[in-house]
Amino acid sequence: MFYKILVISMNGRRGRLDIISEILDTSRNGARKVQIMYKVNMSSKQANDYLPFLTKKNFLRENGNGGKPIYETTDKGRRFIELHGEVKGYLA
Repeated sequence: MFYKILVISMNGRRGRLDIISEILDTSRNGARKVQIMYKVNMSSKQANDYLPFLTKKNFLRENGNGGKPIYETTDKGRRFIELHGEVKGYLA
């Protein structure tokens, strides 16, 4: 089981890579936009920036059954989560 590490930067804010890692972790088994927003604690504007970016870079896959899309983390996204956790471990 993946242990989610939340590291806050010195100014008390999450960095971009932390947010990306949280989005990918939340989407491992599929999640709708609103579920991602609540779990990652992000605004709709942020979600509208991050989700298309991560989909374009093939970290997320968007599956739509004619309704609201469900985002799923790809193998590339899972690898990112692993590597991000390793780097955070070295810095802890």
